[in-house]
Amino acid sequence: MIGRFVERVALSPGLTVLILDDDKAIHATWNRLLSAHASLALSVHHFTEAALLSAWLREKRPSPFLGLIDYELLRQSVSGLDLIEQEGIASSSILVTSRFEEPAVLARCARLGLRMIPKDLVGLVPLATGFMPMA
Repeated sequence: MIGRFVERVALSPGLTVLILDDDKAIHATWNRLLSAHASLALSVHHFTEAALLSAWLREKRPSPFLGLIDYELLRQSVSGLDLIEQEGIASSSILVTSRFEEPAVLARCARLGLRMIPKDLVGLVPLATGFMPMA
């Protein structure tokens, strides 16, 4: 298998969710989806800049957490995929990208064991309680 697409996003009580995207509409979509699971008392943090998320992770890296990370970050020196690799958070993250068919992106995701969601499908991927195996 070249890339692993997420069939559902697994949530658990008290989970910290880190969202990195430069598109406010994507943040609003994640807020809408996650608000349906208010009973889980999720801790949701929004970032629009990779550097701010990196700094936050250095200071407060929670365990466990779920990173919902955009690939393409306009006017930034790194991609979301670069950040995932640099921070070593592939097992706790999902790459959200419009570039899910690009061979280079697929190859890097496969090498890292990183799961993906095509950006156009963000609002359609079901959120469910309970962790899914990463393997």
